[in-house]
Amino acid sequence: MAPRKRPSGATRDHFVAQTYLRHFGDPNKGGMLHAYRKSDHAYFPCWPTDVCYEWDGDLNPGFITNRPELLGDLRKTFEPVWALVVGRLLSKSVTDGDKLAISGYMANLMTSTPAWRRVSVEICNHDLRNYLILAKKMQEKHGGNDELPVEAIAMMERGEITIKTDQNYVKAVLTKKMINHAWVLYNQDWIVLQNDTAAPFITSDNPVAILNPDFGQANRYLPVTPHLCVLIPCRRHMPSLTEDTISQAIRSAPQGHIAYGKVTAAQARAINRLITQCADDLVFSSAQSSGIAALVKKYGRFRVDAEFLEFPAREEEAIYQGVTIRVREPPIPR
Repeated sequence: MAPRKRPSGATRDHFVAQTYLRHFGDPNKGGMLHAYRKSDHAYFPCWPTDVCYEWDGDLNPGFITNRPELLGDLRKTFEPVWALVVGRLLSKSVTDGDKLAISGYMANLMTSTPAWRRVSVEICNHDLRNYLILAKKMQEKHGGNDELPVEAIAMMERGEITIKTDQNYVKAVLTKKMINHAWVLYNQDWIVLQNDTAAPFITSDNPVAILNPDFGQANRYLPVTPHLCVLIPCRRHMPSLTEDTISQAIRSAPQGHIAYGKVTAAQARAINRLITQCADDLVFSSAQSSGIAALVKKYGRFRVDAEFLEFPAREEEAIYQGVTIRVREPPIPR
């Protein structure tokens, strides 16, 4: 694995925390991870410090100018206590504070990994392009918006220019929404899946896997150790927090409950398949496995992606547009 060049003065900030990855280390190899790469099907051993990081990834001075270290500060609230929280999850003695810490870390993984940032950029690009095309049609039909860059929009429609949303802008938006994501997760019912089978859970560089049924609420899976996985069926709607309600909210007891259940080997393999499909590029296991290598090879092209929907409206000049998240194999470019 080629080392990434370090910019002068930059720090190595992990978007998947080392405190999390250490739970998937091989005890027979001193805690080393077994890594499999989807892009070229390569296997290599590595340490948690060597993977899943970005230089100065905790900072965003371009779009959070008043507090560029906000993402890093949020991560510091749950990453240092992760081992303690996992211990209480194992012993079935989880406190409300533990559930909040797990929710916060899951929210971070649902918004701050390169995979989810890529999907969010795709959504922004798509939405802005559609808005501009519709605005141009309305301008041509009704007028009244002389400042609209009609010629530039026409060039975009012809493929001469493209929209490219700045990833750091998306990162800033998602960082500011992280607390609300955590609040939603905190108040859901959880199922902690225990795995005593010969198919231990694996994880990845995009650890929170999503299973999204057609037009239904998504299930979220976070493998916590090779023998433990948190399943959150997101069914309960929660109103967004505001600056006035956040401090009281985080001190309140969660609405949801935690239940425990055991998985079969077939169920464990199904979850591992989903984890592999949702991985951006790297899959990690606690033991070297030809089965995991085969899984990575089979699903190497799968990824989390946005699927855009459009429906006609009753009004003559209106349409409904939406987006859903899919785990799928993208078409091969011609």
